[in-house]
Amino acid sequence: MNYFQVIPIEMITSIAKGLDMKSLCNLIMSSKEFKSLCDTNNIWKYHYMMTIQSKWKITDDSVHIGGQNRWTKDKYLYKFNDGFSTFMIESYQAPESYRIQSTDRTMWDFRKNVEFIKELGCDPYICSAYNHLSYDFIDLRSSYVICHGCMRSQMVEITNDGFVYDKPVDMNGSEYRADIYTKWKEYNESKGISNVCQDPTHYDMDTLEIPSSCRNFKNYKKVVVKKLLTKSKKDKTVEIYERRIKETKDRIHDFKEYIKEKEADISSYSECAEKGRQKINRLKEAIECI
Repeated sequence: MNYFQVIPIEMITSIAKGLDMKSLCNLIMSSKEFKSLCDTNNIWKYHYMMTIQSKWKITDDSVHIGGQNRWTKDKYLYKFNDGFSTFMIESYQAPESYRIQSTDRTMWDFRKNVEFIKELGCDPYICSAYNHLSYDFIDLRSSYVICHGCMRSQMVEITNDGFVYDKPVDMNGSEYRADIYTKWKEYNESKGISNVCQDPTHYDMDTLEIPSSCRNFKNYKKVVVKKLLTKSKKDKTVEIYERRIKETKDRIHDFKEYIKEKEADISSYSECAEKGRQKINRLKEAIECI
């Protein structure tokens, strides 16, 4: 069975983007098909961009796609034609879906009168203060939230401002998340920040502002390899192990010298013991002759 005819190319390239450098190289060398799909400038560009995350800048047009949970879904913008008029609608259905339905469920069609415009992304992940902002609540139950939640990058500021609270029993989840979202947005706007989530890794990379010097490399693979080589040269791990090897060899040499000294002492002691035995034997013979 030819799995390359069954598995979508988008899924294979998505997996390739999630691999580390060593695993990606092993995947590329495993077959011609994987090499043609994964050893591309686009894949290597993604991995290069991951090495300069600190330089990414969120803009007003950046599309938020990360930090999702069961309450957040990706939204898409479509041009909908009902035969009389044209509408711009938002939908949770992806472009490859069998049918497209608006988020308010008032309009839908089997794609024939629907034109995909762009991805709108998803809303930020809103959670309770107990899960998100309590420094004491760090265990297996909350580790995913703390590591991947949209509030994580602003945890200190949000905690100090104090607008996040635990959901009251008499408030439903939608109302609670909408209220926190509004307060969070107002807080960021007061700081001159237009977007809510401030984690660049939660946005579509192509919609972020990347320094122009980092965008137009003809061969991103070569750039990545050079960066890894430079990093390995600066890596102190090799230097540390080399120093440990030298120290161990010096200790072995010292132990060998010590062993030689003790072996010489043993030889000297053996000679003295032999001379003592000979002296005792001579005394025994003298006594027997008396």
